[in-house]
Amino acid sequence: MPEDYSPAAVVHRLERGRPVSIPSSTRHIVLTLVLALIIGFGLLAAFVWIVTATISDGRSWWLIIANLRMWAVVVGIIGCLVVAPIGVFVRLHRRESLVLFPEGVSPGPKRPYPARDVLAVA
Repeated sequence: MPEDYSPAAVVHRLERGRPVSIPSSTRHIVLTLVLALIIGFGLLAAFVWIVTATISDGRSWWLIIANLRMWAVVVGIIGCLVVAPIGVFVRLHRRESLVLFPEGVSPGPKRPYPARDVLAVA
């Protein structure tokens, strides 16, 4: 049974002294994955089209390798088809986006290590 995140239920839990964890939207996370995959497959199709057109014209492979735009397309393909799905699955695993305490607000999940004072470290 999903938790109730209505304002009245949240205030009721806070008045009892319990923290409230509000997760991020699964629909938003999945939409991000779909968008990254569409862009990644579009970049992959453009890359294949450019490479096949270059080879069919009888040009050298060095033109493809030396072209910085092709390297940017390759980086985009790797980012959209490899890194973005990994980030989405990590985000689905750690869905907490906001934690409300009776004392105040804490963004994100609790860290397993204590927060360090910047002045004490410097």
